[in-house]
Amino acid sequence: MSPSPVLPDERLTAGAARLATSHRGRFAAETVQRVITDSYEGLAATARVTTHLVILAEHLAADAWTP
Repeated sequence: MSPSPVLPDERLTAGAARLATSHRGRFAAETVQRVITDSYEGLAATARVTTHLVILAEHLAADAWTP
């Protein structure tokens, strides 16, 4: 197993923990952390305004599992 990525912000870490808790039993915490990291990096790559980037990444990651 590869190590979990280091998240760039403690708020993103908290968001990953919230998502991991809400998806416990469905997805491993490492998977949730990778999805939220990928969401954050994807948004940050083109963001002009970063004020709400962390919460947007959390919402984008959560939407990945919404049918």
